Amino acid sequence: MRALASAALVLGLSVGALSARAQDPAPPGLEPDPCLISEELAVVERVRSRDRELDRREEWIVLQEQAIEDQRARMREEARQIEALRQELEALLRERDDARREGLDAFVTMVDPMKPRAGAELLSRLQPALAGAVLQELNPRQAAKILGAMDPDVAAGVGGTLLLDAAAGADGGWEDR
Repeated sequence: MRALASAALVLGLSVGALSARAQDPAPPGLEPDPCLISEELAVVERVRSRDRELDRREEWIVLQEQAIEDQRARMREEARQIEALRQELEALLRERDDARREGLDAFVTMVDPMKPRAGAELLSRLQPALAGAVLQELNPRQAAKILGAMDPDVAAGVGGTLLLDAAAGADGGWEDR
């Protein structure tokens, strides 16, 4: 019916007139012009063909819109999952940093009352970055005494680490090394 209505509009006829024209025989004595009828039928067929093509395109567009909406929903869900993982990772990193800080604080508390030679011997066995982190947390006078009691080569390595941290504006925490 949609095709018939479109054809009627193209030919300037009403749907009823076109329908009657296509179905009713011509009155006696007035034979329809075969060229005119074939042209009308060709127009009707083209309109129907175009309607079928438009219907196919409309179905394709609906399917594409649904696929896009499905993809958006999947992306929203993945974004929620990523955010949850990010928050979980941040919590784990905070826990790790807290545990490291507690360990460093405990070590500093152990080294602080030591005699400089004993503290120097203990810190000399550590990585220079960790020894530097401990020295930064100590009372500056105690740190200077321990650094002075260290082997000059080890003290130079630890001192170099301290200078690099100071130049970089680092907080002195060994977790960044």
